[in-house]
Amino acid sequence: MRYGHRFSKWLNVGGEVISSFNLNDSFRFSYLTSGLYLNGALSHDSRLFWCTNTWWVVNKGATATYSNYEYLGYTIPLKEGRSITPMVGAIHSWKLYQDADIAAGFYYTVRNWSFYLWGNDLLKEHPRLVMGIEFIL
Repeated sequence: MRYGHRFSKWLNVGGEVISSFNLNDSFRFSYLTSGLYLNGALSHDSRLFWCTNTWWVVNKGATATYSNYEYLGYTIPLKEGRSITPMVGAIHSWKLYQDADIAAGFYYTVRNWSFYLWGNDLLKEHPRLVMGIEFIL
């Protein structure tokens, strides 16, 4: 479930709640992820923008975690309703009990479809890469 509201081009607020189930354990509940999104433009044309995502994860049988993701991005328009958007940022716990982690990626957008490649833990032993597809109805 996801919802957002645009107050102005400078400030948007959204939220998301995701239930996760273990496919190897008869689809039993595993954890709940809740997110608060804040983002907005940093330039008049809205190409340069900021965003921050705050995540609260409630794990079955474990302590809940809180983390924050901050990013800067820039949308480069291409022909025929296409664009590419590189982004770079940091991920950290709320209490900063671990070093901040660099995160980077980009979106390639074609009209209502976005394809993205995203990564974090890039300088660690097991980097994380995510590929995804998003679309707007």
